[in-house]
Amino acid sequence: MAQRPFGYANCGGSVRSPDSGSLSSRKELLITATNGRMTIAAIAREQVLLGVLVVAYGLAAIGLAKQHGLDGAVVMALYGEDVLITMAAYLTLFAVGWLLRIVIMERPRFPLRSAVEAARHAAVPERVMAGLVATVLLSLLMSVYSSWKMMIPELNAFSWDPTLHAWDLRLHGGRAPWHWLQPALGIPLVTSAINALYHAWLFVILFVFFSQAFAIRGLVLRTQFMISFFLLWILLGSFLATLMASAGPCYFAEVTGQPDPYAALQAYLRAADARFPVWALDVQAMLWADYQDGRLAVGRGISAMPSMHVATATLVFLLACRYGRLAGVAGLFFLIGIVIGSVHLAWHYAVDAYIAIPLTLLVWKLSGHIATRVHAMRLGPAVA
Repeated sequence: MAQRPFGYANCGGSVRSPDSGSLSSRKELLITATNGRMTIAAIAREQVLLGVLVVAYGLAAIGLAKQHGLDGAVVMALYGEDVLITMAAYLTLFAVGWLLRIVIMERPRFPLRSAVEAARHAAVPERVMAGLVATVLLSLLMSVYSSWKMMIPELNAFSWDPTLHAWDLRLHGGRAPWHWLQPALGIPLVTSAINALYHAWLFVILFVFFSQAFAIRGLVLRTQFMISFFLLWILLGSFLATLMASAGPCYFAEVTGQPDPYAALQAYLRAADARFPVWALDVQAMLWADYQDGRLAVGRGISAMPSMHVATATLVFLLACRYGRLAGVAGLFFLIGIVIGSVHLAWHYAVDAYIAIPLTLLVWKLSGHIATRVHAMRLGPAVA
């Protein structure tokens, strides 16, 4: 049976409070309280594990910074305000969608009363705790990630670009992958649409993250997603990105000093931008300027291998498959769009995606085993 989004069973109908005077109602309250404690305990185990990962990640980053004379390079509160604002925006969006669903699909006699009652029932302590703690952990994770990303050129100079370019040529018949895509995608309006999808990646990833962060049903799946999400940024986004330090096709000439095999692609993108917006060009220029100035800020830093856009889009696809065929197809189209955009917009070599996808599958599988073990522990038998 397909997983259901959190709060699914109570997303519209009115919620009646049990009559505390009856024996069956007292029994129902006892079962609810017991299940709530079990849920809190299960989520707490997950979040302790995530907290340990983040602390170890932060200590590793600080240690590397000190070792390379980069004291102060790791800022743990870099994303605090931004993540809280994003969480508030997600909750507002979800609440509006929930209200519209009640009004349009349920059509209760008193829509506002039904919405308030459903919201009161949904805002249980375990959901609030789960979401808020996950939000704090996300803020810490991304703060360390951005700090580490900014340090990569100091830890290991960008030296992999020629190799990754050569791999691309070898795997694609002696031509760079963007050449194969250009006959179908080399239309300014199409390029602008791909650019919009690529930039929408952030909103999709955050929406999916918060939908799981506030979930209190399907806990094994929730934990599998959360562990995978954190491990991807740590293992792929930091450790592997440092080992295979590369800047990407858009910076090939700058970091290698060699003739630019992507000059024609960049020229096309500039020409397309003159007709329809291609925001990637502005972002690439901003990131390069920040790299030269050594400026640490939200969303900064340069790193190509592996593609974290593709890795996290793969994670979204894997999660979506657990919610049914339609969701899985939507997730697949999203993943394909991100892979194509990463190459067409000169952000990544194709091999950045080819390596990110199987590694994400491995992380997903490992996280599934860990999630199963995390939730194998119980407080005790449920009230009969």
